[in-house]
Amino acid sequence: MDAPLSRNALLVVTIVLEAALLLVAAVWIHFAHIELLPTFAYKVQPILLGVLTGCGTVALSFLCLTVGKRIPMFADLRKMSEEFLVPMMAKLNVFDMLVLSMISGFCEEVLFRGIIQAQLGIAGASILFGIFHDPTFRQKGYVLLATVAGLVLGYLYQSTGNLWSCITAHSLHNAISMLLLRYLIKPTSKSDIEATPRSEESNSKSDDNKHDA
Repeated sequence: MDAPLSRNALLVVTIVLEAALLLVAAVWIHFAHIELLPTFAYKVQPILLGVLTGCGTVALSFLCLTVGKRIPMFADLRKMSEEFLVPMMAKLNVFDMLVLSMISGFCEEVLFRGIIQAQLGIAGASILFGIFHDPTFRQKGYVLLATVAGLVLGYLYQSTGNLWSCITAHSLHNAISMLLLRYLIKPTSKSDIEATPRSEESNSKSDDNKHDA
């Protein structure tokens, strides 16, 4: 498994990638003559629905990681989270996480829900959304969860006609997930595994010394 990115690398890569998505969206809007401005009307109800949806998708994701331990794709995803994502999140502070969450939530929703869904429908946008999150398909569980999240966000957008609902849900999902990975889930690494036998050996020698005394 690849080594986790440093804090600066993660921030730069994420910002550049999301900016590229926003650029694609802008070009697409220009040539397809899509009118997005009305979907950005500020309304309280869509935002509240976005909050509920974001909490719901987080719960679904962590339920799959917890209950689905015996399902290979989810077991692999949990292992990847513990060995790769958790150490990477440990390098970020709360402000970093909030900024990355809002940037990714805004840029991805403008492209996938605002543009692609208008052109290819909910199913097409959701499938591409899932593939975007892991184009290598090394983590099939991640692709599946992202696709399902895309479907949920797609129906949320269809029902509200307001992009802020999806942006809120997506950003909140990312923020809560990052915070849970940072402060709740403990990393699993080779150093942790190697430290256990040494600790036990040290305790054993200590006990032997006490008996000799």
